[in-house]
Amino acid sequence: MYNKHQTSLATAINIYLTKSYINGLECQSCIVISRVIKARNCFQSVTMWTKIICVLLMLQVGGSFAAPSASPVLKRSQRGDDNGSAAESCCARRRKMVELGPDITNVSLHVDVGQCVQCNTQPVDTTTSNSSLGPVLPAVSTECGSGKECAIKHTSSRVFHLFNGPITVDIVKDCNCQGFPSKCRRRKRFVTYFEGSSFEQTVDVGECMGACSGYGLRKSCVAVANKTEVIAGPNGKMCIPVISSCKCVSSCYRLPMKEQHLEIFTDSNGQMQQRWKTIDVGKCVGHCEIRPEDNLCILKSDDGGCLLYLDPAEESCVPVQHAQETFFSSHQQTKNILKITGCGCKHV
Repeated sequence: MYNKHQTSLATAINIYLTKSYINGLECQSCIVISRVIKARNCFQSVTMWTKIICVLLMLQVGGSFAAPSASPVLKRSQRGDDNGSAAESCCARRRKMVELGPDITNVSLHVDVGQCVQCNTQPVDTTTSNSSLGPVLPAVSTECGSGKECAIKHTSSRVFHLFNGPITVDIVKDCNCQGFPSKCRRRKRFVTYFEGSSFEQTVDVGECMGACSGYGLRKSCVAVANKTEVIAGPNGKMCIPVISSCKCVSSCYRLPMKEQHLEIFTDSNGQMQQRWKTIDVGKCVGHCEIRPEDNLCILKSDDGGCLLYLDPAEESCVPVQHAQETFFSSHQQTKNILKITGCGCKHV
């Protein structure tokens, strides 16, 4: 009786392993094996020892065919873009070592800041110095599909204590394939602060992305309205600038900047009242580009070419339009507040 059921068990396992090999399957659980064994009447035996042998063999075979773990660096995953549409893509974080400088012990400190790459992107030189600590630009290829790019989705803001003082570095945590917007708009960008502490908090600081075609020359997609989010940290509260909205503007543009004043006014009953008056006085930000056509030619050749020219004087981004807001202040005196309504490039 024992030999009969032992032979039946071995036959069942051999059949299962043969089918698994042919179909390219990987056994991750003993449930499938138990089903095959039951089909061969292994567990119908009245002998307890036969059942014990079946269980031991199932555990041994199941453990031998455990599924391999996924790669921790490059993986193909199903993600959705900002519009909510899901598409299979291959965009992952890859190691990028940066030398920050000497730490407090005067030993050179190297940190993996990460970078976003396509799975089919060839390895590049990932050792850079502290001079390249600007934004980590995502790699772009056709792996993400037409009109999409492998971009940073989530970073971690970390403080490193160097010999000359602490510095803050953004570490890439997560990447995904994102469609490049046809119009300028705000896109989500998550940053985690104080990671690994009781103050850990993730904030959507946002970023401006999109094309500015049809808006004329020298236009770019930038933040035109910001707000501040306050988070708690080990050294007290900290203000985090967050992008509210984006717009296609020139390199020199106006940003909102608000002031608050106490205003005295007369209500409908003729009574003197006071209230807080908020005025957007604005500010000019950006830079003024020097175009080749702005160069002043002082010596021309016979064929009309320029042999000698002078560089134009550098221009500054300054107010070019303004308005005035008038009201009665707390001392019942007329108060005039100038506010910027337009910015432009001028020689100053």
